[in-house]
Amino acid sequence: MTSSKKTRIAFFGTPEFAVPVFQGLLNYCAQHDCTLAFVVCQPDRPKGRGQRESAPAVKVLAEQYHVTALQPKSLKVGADDGDALRDAFRQEPIDLAVVVAYGRIIPADLLRMSRCGFVNVHASLLPRWRGAAPIQRALEAGDAKTGVSIMDLVPELDAGDVYLTREIGIAESDDAMSLAKKLSALGTSALIDCLPRILDGTLEKSAQPIDGITYAKMLSKEEGEVDFAQSARTIVNRYRGFQPWPGLFTSHNGRTIRLFAVRQSRDDTPKSAPGTIVRVDDFLVVQTGDGCVQIGELQLEGKKRLPVAAFLNGYPLIVGEHIGKI
Repeated sequence: MTSSKKTRIAFFGTPEFAVPVFQGLLNYCAQHDCTLAFVVCQPDRPKGRGQRESAPAVKVLAEQYHVTALQPKSLKVGADDGDALRDAFRQEPIDLAVVVAYGRIIPADLLRMSRCGFVNVHASLLPRWRGAAPIQRALEAGDAKTGVSIMDLVPELDAGDVYLTREIGIAESDDAMSLAKKLSALGTSALIDCLPRILDGTLEKSAQPIDGITYAKMLSKEEGEVDFAQSARTIVNRYRGFQPWPGLFTSHNGRTIRLFAVRQSRDDTPKSAPGTIVRVDDFLVVQTGDGCVQIGELQLEGKKRLPVAAFLNGYPLIVGEHIGKI
């Protein structure tokens, strides 16, 4: 049995974004004679076309390293899973719990069950973009920069004191997938750098400023429908933020078409009504409320994603036609 004198860390996280931080903690524990006691992640969920039960990414890595993975359906006191989790904290005291994209609000009584509390690796420069989708909302808003915040977890959503922030610029080529990889790596290094001082109580934390608070609400499928009356810049930002889900889609003659490789166009075609197709070649160029967007790939519902030329061989779209909302 592992010695109770070792520093014991618990990890709460679920998706791929949390995996590099989990791996970083495993490496830290190996190098500093600590124990990663257990991980807590969301239950297995149906995934893919076959809707087969799939384990979350953090559980997959935990199993590779023979770390116990708990998957409570409820964190409430009185629920079997919630009580079992509390028992896990009591059996051998936890010195610190690290939370990365776990996906649930952690009850206040659980937050008190770790000697040094719970720290959260949050993918924004707090207090901007508190909430569930900080990466996506930063891209949607056209932010020039973002970063990570290592913060003390409190019952109020992402409102805890901040130990450390690290900033990066957002590249024009970034979408939610590429930016998530950058921020996951940045969050890993930031956490590992400040972990010893959090554990020994020497790292000071600062209250978040009241000014500048914004909230990053969870994405919905409906947000993926393009409104071509918006500006080209707005549409492109939404495309970047909504990858891989919900993506961008529009409609034509009652059929849904998903849009890919969406960029601003320099097309100088005289202004038409928003949603009008103004050019068709290697790209589909569509008028917006301000400027045009070019679309490089299309996918008709139930069909494969195709480059524009191949798509048009089976589903013609012509200049002057309208797509989307009228």
